[in-house]
Amino acid sequence: MQTNWNNNHFLHLDKPLLLGLLLLSGLGLVVLYSAANQNTDMIIRQMIHLAIGLGLMIALAQIRVQALIPWVPWVYLGGAA
Repeated sequence: MQTNWNNNHFLHLDKPLLLGLLLLSGLGLVVLYSAANQNTDMIIRQMIHLAIGLGLMIALAQIRVQALIPWVPWVYLGGAA
């Protein structure tokens, strides 16, 4: 079953939610920079982790929900363990 492309979703992501996530992440980097006594190595490490997380989020958002349904019990058990 093919769905119509919806211009409100960029790469199947909600734009306001993505914007809020990016703003909150940016604020977190500013706070970390201040708390780490302007240690740029820590900021770069955190930005790498943030980029990996955002990349995984975008990749997982492309998977149809119907393809994930068989994995739900296993993911739940893995998270509960």
